[in-house]
Amino acid sequence: MNSRYEQGSFALEPVDLLVLFTDGISESMNSGDEEWGEERLIDLAKTFDDIPAMEVTNRIMTAAQTFATGAPQHDDMTVVALRVRRSGAISLLYSEPASTSSHTPASGKWDGELGS
Repeated sequence: MNSRYEQGSFALEPVDLLVLFTDGISESMNSGDEEWGEERLIDLAKTFDDIPAMEVTNRIMTAAQTFATGAPQHDDMTVVALRVRRSGAISLLYSEPASTSSHTPASGKWDGELGS
């Protein structure tokens, strides 16, 4: 199978937010076999004005898990949030459950500045 990928770049400015997620987040299923979906995730992310990266990942994970209302999930659920602070420093945080059946997150954090 041949795959083609395109490369691009964009500038991030102070208070910008970049959210990366696995399809286990957007395809989180409730007991009625309905997917949470990318549109719900995007709509939620648009409400995160100036919220730290840690709170972004917590809110997205909570929303996806609340939508699923305890229905078993069959895919990994990982969120990575990158927030550019007003100072220009970067905060990066990831969160994922220990397993698809667990709500105990494993997480990591990086704070720093990126060179130009």
